[in-house]
Amino acid sequence: MKRITQLIPKRLIFSRELRGLTIMDIAKAMNMSRQAVSNWENGRRSPNVLIIKRLSTVLGVPYTFLITDQPAMIQGDLTLFRSKVAVPKRTKISYDHILQIYGFIVSQLSELVKLPDFALQGIISADSSFKILDQEYIEFIARSVRRHFGIQNGPIANVTALLERAGIYVVFINEPGSGINALTKEINGRFMVLLNIANQSAVRIRFSLAHELGHILLHSQYQLSSYNNKEIHKRLEVEANIFAGCLLMPKEGFLLDVTKPTLGGLVTLKTHWKVAIQAMAVRLKQLNIIDVQQETQIFKEISRNYSRKNEPYDFGPNSIPIEYPTLINSALKYLENHNVEYTSKFQKYGYSLSFLEQTFPYLMFSKVNCEKLKSKPKLHLI
Repeated sequence: MKRITQLIPKRLIFSRELRGLTIMDIAKAMNMSRQAVSNWENGRRSPNVLIIKRLSTVLGVPYTFLITDQPAMIQGDLTLFRSKVAVPKRTKISYDHILQIYGFIVSQLSELVKLPDFALQGIISADSSFKILDQEYIEFIARSVRRHFGIQNGPIANVTALLERAGIYVVFINEPGSGINALTKEINGRFMVLLNIANQSAVRIRFSLAHELGHILLHSQYQLSSYNNKEIHKRLEVEANIFAGCLLMPKEGFLLDVTKPTLGGLVTLKTHWKVAIQAMAVRLKQLNIIDVQQETQIFKEISRNYSRKNEPYDFGPNSIPIEYPTLINSALKYLENHNVEYTSKFQKYGYSLSFLEQTFPYLMFSKVNCEKLKSKPKLHLI
């Protein structure tokens, strides 16, 4: 017979992977043998309550999470990583687990609030096999997104809000030094985008989100083998970057504002278009307004006068503000305002609010708990 306080092996494995740790790491932290930890994970042995509590401290997860035998993790289908450099596999697994938890939060809230469905199904590419996409096609897809939402040829006011209107769930974390910039995953038919905004300017965040939208629309139907091929993966990144440039700087509107394709001229456009000067230079090269030499010259001047990672209006008092996600926070606020208790839905699966707040620092969970669910409102969030 299973003890009420018995360790659940799959929960231990998930928690260890969430923290990017090995079995030996846990053994050293617990001052126990590797074999002992291995036995816990494969279910041959189960530690006592005191050891489980020590494990929860070492792993930074609630004690209840380790002993709750409920399916609180959702694997999902598509996983696309974007990183500055090659990162260890366990780092990728850790980020994947973070997004699985976020997907669980969304799935639980969707039982209480009507959350938006994916709105761009008619635009998404149906190709299941990799093929090189030309710029003309990518431009067409970007224009289709703008047309779908009735956006003219000017700057997009809020890229984060655009993705959320499209039924894409965006979550920010702040993890300096991890090496991973973004992760896109499909969970239960919903697209989730996790973005690491550590040391990132608002314009880089906007471009990253547009880049991830490009992956969703252009590449999300590809077979897994396409993503695992290094050369194909490089091409997918190029195409997603092209899409981001096309979406954020449509030819018909952007060129009307470019009177001087020089560093000084582009600096004056940055606060209006809310894109990096480097991104504007690349876009002008794509549109044959400047050549390779002119593009290179602009990049050299940026490095000489500013920094490739710190352009004008990136940081400081005059910086362009970051566009934070609001969709899930709006749902949480709605439930709070209507006295609808939701924390028990998380606690049932072993999650505590403090753990969720630490994992997702930009989500605003309510501390209010009602004794009983008063209603199950249905709200369509835009």
